[in-house]
Amino acid sequence: MSVTKILAGLCLAAIILPASAEEKFKVCADPLNPPYSTKNKDGFENKIAELFAKELGQKVEYTWFALRIGFIRNTLTAPVNEWDADSDKFKCDIVMGVPAGYDLTLTTAPYYKSTYVLLIAKGRGWDDIKDANQLTELP
Repeated sequence: MSVTKILAGLCLAAIILPASAEEKFKVCADPLNPPYSTKNKDGFENKIAELFAKELGQKVEYTWFALRIGFIRNTLTAPVNEWDADSDKFKCDIVMGVPAGYDLTLTTAPYYKSTYVLLIAKGRGWDDIKDANQLTELP
């Protein structure tokens, strides 16, 4: 699938957000999570957020919070005024990168896939590890 088609799909999804040209495109993001997002706004998710905002005629406004336990609670579902738990105004409207099928949010079709690997330096006591199952047997 081409990048153009992916971005077009993301922009189409953004259009369903209730927004007007006067409003800001409020994004929740981790300020120190390169290459995804950074406070310098040079991550690829920062750039995708800019494309959404441009399509909607809005300016991006970030709520920065470290991507850890409590991220969604402290950003996407947190009221602008923390003392007003019944408010319908939230710190942000969108999180650019969550896993497909994430149960705390609605998600679009994934726009990239990633795989994690474990790198072990030679000569540091792990040289006999040849299979991931061996890791479960470690003390």
